[in-house]
Amino acid sequence: MSARATKFKNVKITGDLVVDGNSTVGGAGVVSGEMDANLTLAATRTLAVTTADKLTVGGKIVPQTFLITRSIFDGATTAAFDGVIPIPVASKIVSVKIRWQTASGASETLMVKKVPSGTAKASGTDCLAAGIDLTATADTNVSPALHATAANYTFAAGDGLGFVASGAPTSLDGVGITVEFQRV
Repeated sequence: MSARATKFKNVKITGDLVVDGNSTVGGAGVVSGEMDANLTLAATRTLAVTTADKLTVGGKIVPQTFLITRSIFDGATTAAFDGVIPIPVASKIVSVKIRWQTASGASETLMVKKVPSGTAKASGTDCLAAGIDLTATADTNVSPALHATAANYTFAAGDGLGFVASGAPTSLDGVGITVEFQRV
């Protein structure tokens, strides 16, 4: 299968565009901050946008962060945490926030895991510096620290996001988890 060029239309460039010291790219000139013709990038090339928060394609804003949320209303069993959520794009975790209405009655923790395809959830990579203490105060937001190694919370497209409880979190109920990802 041969490489295919990626074509961008309606790309607006504000400020200066300099490629290899020239004011043209593939024969397209830059006029008042906009390309005067279509720009085609070879599949082996990368278009870097330094202000990613304002990236638009076809007039639509392309968000650079996204949220994955999980609600667990019957958290008193480890089965309540079953399942792995596939992450569709290469990205990294920016933050994890969790809250519950009733704390666990037993000394239990919860770990956020990166789970590549073909890997069992329990064998996934820990994304947090330490497991979340599920006995902490109810109705309080908890924002655990990410692992010291960035590779632990950097996902390839198709990797999964899993949650593993250290045991049966007795009494735990009304759990809400939000994981914020940033495209990489």
